[in-house]
Amino acid sequence: MEGIVIFVFVILAIVAVVMITSQKVEERRYRQITPTRVDDLSTLINDDDGSWMVSVYRQSGNPYKDDEIFPSKEDAIKKVMNTFKRSGEDSPVITRNIQGLVEFKRWGLVHDNHPNGYNSKAIGTIIISRM
Repeated sequence: MEGIVIFVFVILAIVAVVMITSQKVEERRYRQITPTRVDDLSTLINDDDGSWMVSVYRQSGNPYKDDEIFPSKEDAIKKVMNTFKRSGEDSPVITRNIQGLVEFKRWGLVHDNHPNGYNSKAIGTIIISRM
């Protein structure tokens, strides 16, 4: 009887370790962010003589509205976070982060492939790019 209890305990421990490890890999792959961490995580260069374009796309991939131009990266980041907050997404995910471009997606688009969570008119992706 003791052998069965120990065997079950070992199996449960292995399952727990595998679940924790896979969750950490997912977290490293896509960084879910809060508004205060955006500037730290992005690789956007901050120079004074450039402008930044913010492009907003629906979950379907179609443009949500016309692109907007901002004089600083801080203004562009503020616009991105306000847009996600208005759409009900407090913590978007950075999916591309290269110099001169940062792409944000809704957490649900990256994490879930659930068909009931898809809404073709809802905001899906926002891109900040250097002009």
